[in-house]
Amino acid sequence: MINISKPVAANNSDFVVGDVVVCVSERHSDKLFTIKAYQPTDHYWLDCESLAYKNDIRPATTIELYAGKRLTSDEAAHLANALKAQQEVS
Repeated sequence: MINISKPVAANNSDFVVGDVVVCVSERHSDKLFTIKAYQPTDHYWLDCESLAYKNDIRPATTIELYAGKRLTSDEAAHLANALKAQQEVS
């Protein structure tokens, strides 16, 4: 799952201001970042005052938004199963 659907942007960028993203590489930060501005060369200003290329970030998943950080695939599967079990008990 990804962020709420975004409107078609006039600049044809992949993300819009306010989207929550994570770094693609697991070697980088596991923090969530918010898009603050688009640069014409497919770069985005993040809320941490860093510039990121569009291929170096991806939308945060719903489960990552819930966890508050980027998750590995194993972590995401574990958390999803835990949340599902919690819903069944409730």
